[in-house]
Amino acid sequence: MRLSIRPLVLITLVVLFFSGSLIGLYIAGAVDFSLLLKKDPVVNENTPPEPEQIRPVPKYTVTLNAVGDIMLARHVGRLLETNGQDYPLKLLGPSLAEGDITFANLESPIAESGQPLPGKQICFRAKPSAIESLKLGGFDVVSLANNHALDYDSPALLETIEQLTGSGIKVTGAGADITRARQPVIIEQNGIRIAFLAYSDFADIYFSQKYPRAHRATKDLPGVAPMVLNDILEDVRAVRQQVDLVVVSLHWGVEYVDQPSKAQREMAYRLIDEGVDLILGHHPHWLQGLEVYHNKLIAYSLGNFIFDQNWSESTREGLVLQAELDHNGVQKARVRPVFINQSQPQWATDKRQEKLMKQIVNLCQKLNTAVKIEG
Repeated sequence: MRLSIRPLVLITLVVLFFSGSLIGLYIAGAVDFSLLLKKDPVVNENTPPEPEQIRPVPKYTVTLNAVGDIMLARHVGRLLETNGQDYPLKLLGPSLAEGDITFANLESPIAESGQPLPGKQICFRAKPSAIESLKLGGFDVVSLANNHALDYDSPALLETIEQLTGSGIKVTGAGADITRARQPVIIEQNGIRIAFLAYSDFADIYFSQKYPRAHRATKDLPGVAPMVLNDILEDVRAVRQQVDLVVVSLHWGVEYVDQPSKAQREMAYRLIDEGVDLILGHHPHWLQGLEVYHNKLIAYSLGNFIFDQNWSESTREGLVLQAELDHNGVQKARVRPVFINQSQPQWATDKRQEKLMKQIVNLCQKLNTAVKIEG
């Protein structure tokens, strides 16, 4: 299955890798890859998108669609009750579902059990029916390694895992104990075996003396996989020989900033040096630039995808990453910006797409990314 490219998609970021040779724009001394931004004709934002066929790719490739943060509670939950479970992904869900594998960071437990975590001011919990929204988008894997996994305590986390897996959606980054939280999800598609791992840099936050434990899973307690470099390297080495590719999702960084820190970049480089093929970043709620290191792709933050943070433009923006993978890693990648209109993502258009185009160019250039705009 493939991701449909629609005329409404006004920006396409393409990363090309060709066995050491470069096709496209090259900046000496930067990185050996190129980024191509395609600008399509401007259309009205209210015009229903029409599918457009794309060039077929060989069967030995896998299309991975990855999006940013998804939260199905609070105001989003009320919209689901009013407008139906298909509301958030009515525009983009069918296209996402055409990918071979679709991935997201799920920021809200989906459960009926549990109580709000004592001392935590913002606690999310979506109703089990919200899973229908994820199914519309064809989501195959979600990360639960984030600071909202235990919003309604251990019972809700365990129910969330049960609800998701029972609906055919695999979970990484959280579990009934630390062993299961760090366990990879392995998917074989088109003859390619891909491992997904997920970790949170906020696993050790304590919210109240009444609740004397963090989000980190332990030998005896449910929780999330902590973003500890040596642990991640251990997990990568353990799974590397079982699969062709390793994808790592990292819930990291600082909220509401558009650039990764030096420490984040150094960690990403180390993970790639040890065998990771693709890094997907989450948590800042703002989109950040992409970088290639040793012909591997790093998406530092895909921003928001389904959320109700309507108080700023930046929190209503995100990226859809489409990566074409083969046995050697990322063969090509495209990224398309989205704008969240009343918790419903849609392709960015008109002046907004012009703004995002300039923003992406700038953010990628700060990460030594060569960019060319087509069209």
